[in-house]
Amino acid sequence: MNAVLPEIKAEFFNNGQPLAGGKVYFYEPGTTTPKNTYADAAGLTPNAHPVVLDSQGRAVIFINGFYKARVTTSLGTELYTVDNVSASPFQALV
Repeated sequence: MNAVLPEIKAEFFNNGQPLAGGKVYFYEPGTTTPKNTYADAAGLTPNAHPVVLDSQGRAVIFINGFYKARVTTSLGTELYTVDNVSASPFQALV
């Protein structure tokens, strides 16, 4: 029997509160060149750029390789940027 895993969602917070409607931009490391993230583990369905978080500050984000990630509020105020975020190919960002 095969096990079915639940969908994994990354969660983002601002001052301890879910970052509802926040945006996460993904770029090639060290640049502002957009880089795709994916809504599925196979890497077949690209996410929108930016990834818009739901009311709980969550989104399904699979990444492949290295990225620069920029997190903003729903109004575009930058909260932080992290360069060289990585995972094995098509791993969920959690």
